[in-house]
Amino acid sequence: MWPDDVDLDSVASLRHREVARAIASVKRAYFRHLDAKDWPALEAMFAPGSSLRHPVLGAFDDIACAIDAVRHRIGASRTTHEGRCTSITLHAPDTAEATFDMTSVRWLADGRRVRTAGEYRDVLVRDERGWRIASLVLTSSYREQ
Repeated sequence: MWPDDVDLDSVASLRHREVARAIASVKRAYFRHLDAKDWPALEAMFAPGSSLRHPVLGAFDDIACAIDAVRHRIGASRTTHEGRCTSITLHAPDTAEATFDMTSVRWLADGRRVRTAGEYRDVLVRDERGWRIASLVLTSSYREQ
């Protein structure tokens, strides 16, 4: 999920292209922090008052609790996440919605491998720290264990 995966031809202006690249970079960092198990950096990806909805873990309006649930779910497992930005809609200069297709692999301690595919629908806001996630909804379309 590199910024080049964003269909920049559909984005009208240079400013929108910059926004699209910045938003794609946010998701790339999200996956990197998730796979590195860098929980403080992952939590910092979210704006104050954010929410997270996960198909297995449930719904959270407290991001610290959500990150803790993710941390416990992943445990010592190794993970890799890949994503591709499929759409970005700029609703206001500092508010956007983005959709990302995702695949992941998690290697469990007993050697089993869990593959998952799904879709992230994120609402992002820009504040003094840059673009951050205000709402994250993950839906799974495939799970193989």
